Amino acid sequence: MRAASLGATLLAAVVTAGACGSDRDATSGLDHAVPSPVTRSEAPAPTSPTADPTDPTADPTDPTPGTAEASSGAASTPAPFVPLDPPALGLVTVSEEVEAPMAIVVPERDSLWVADKGGEVVELDARSGERRSTLLDLRGEVSTGSEQGLLGMALAPDGDALYLNYTGTDGTSFVDEFPLVSGRPDATARRAVLRLDQPFGNHNGGHLTFGPDGYLYLGFGDGGSAGDPAGNAQNPGVLLGKILRIDPSGGEPYAIPADNPYAAAGGAAPEIWLLGVRNPWRFSFDRDTGDLWIGDVGQNEREEIDLLPRISGWGRGANLGWAAFEGTERFDRDTPEPAEHTPPVHEYLHPDGCSITGGFVYRGTALPALHGWYVYADYCQPELLGFGLGGDGSRRSEALGVEVPNGRIASFAEDLDGELFVLTIDQGRIYRLVEA
Repeated sequence: MRAASLGATLLAAVVTAGACGSDRDATSGLDHAVPSPVTRSEAPAPTSPTADPTDPTADPTDPTPGTAEASSGAASTPAPFVPLDPPALGLVTVSEEVEAPMAIVVPERDSLWVADKGGEVVELDARSGERRSTLLDLRGEVSTGSEQGLLGMALAPDGDALYLNYTGTDGTSFVDEFPLVSGRPDATARRAVLRLDQPFGNHNGGHLTFGPDGYLYLGFGDGGSAGDPAGNAQNPGVLLGKILRIDPSGGEPYAIPADNPYAAAGGAAPEIWLLGVRNPWRFSFDRDTGDLWIGDVGQNEREEIDLLPRISGWGRGANLGWAAFEGTERFDRDTPEPAEHTPPVHEYLHPDGCSITGGFVYRGTALPALHGWYVYADYCQPELLGFGLGGDGSRRSEALGVEVPNGRIASFAEDLDGELFVLTIDQGRIYRLVEA
């Protein structure tokens, strides 16, 4: 077991273990070879925010990256712990119709759209789990070697378009838009949003999701190999080792939100929202508080969870420390320690895992004992884990008492009510977390 038992004492500092990262280098709609820097002249023009991020501390016109205080890991609306009862949790199989499910979006209550690592997007009946149809088929265009494949999928908040993040057959990463026509993605109207050259086949990241502000957030690893040999994660001129924030519908091929930390900073890539990640393998926004949670895969020893509260600007311009740090420990001493870098809110050591799979803060109603807990997993361990942050700043990690039998947990997803799906890549099974 990787986490403390149910009756464990609250921890002032917790140790979690990390997984292998992904590499990506995004450009302003132009083809870029890593590590060519993105220059201001190559970037789309900044646009105004589509929604107020309700950040009382950040000035959207200030190009200076966020401070440590802006992403300190304190909860926006901390709540006391709710007692957990892991034996009361269970898993039910939703479907075995997808070979290697990587992501799910829920366009309506009776339908699940599932991204398969091999390159298909299929529709499942949400009740029976049966396959209804193939929505998109990119299998001839997608490489599935190493950590490649169809890795991420997001539905626009207005339901007008579906976005896919995948690795092409030449190892290049692509983000494409598929407009919805009569409620289905139209492959004939496909539009290229982003193309990213990859130096290695690992650390592709690939997750993407829309934030509460209506913008698209994309996670890219440090470029692969090991130890970030090119120093990409700390280089603001490239998009590897970063989380990006763009407006895909505001320009061609996209626009830069005006309050991005580098939107007006020459020599830095304006798409960057935060830097210093190794391989952000799944991140999510708490649907109640809006806080941003990131599972970042470690190198040799540590996996980490990062918390960027909405009230402090969602980590605008934050530096999470890689490769100067792996979790809270110094890693590459040739990389200068970043000023005011943001440490993880939780970390664990590799004897207890190998590669973190980030999840969601549970906000459903079926499992009240889990309300407010961040549910996540490790690719090398079968059990589900929970992390809680108390109103007094105390932290607690729990094994949730439920395991995926003989499966590797590659991802999580939420339904319209905040209930959680668990996706296993080797079994091809989609589970729902339920009360036993």
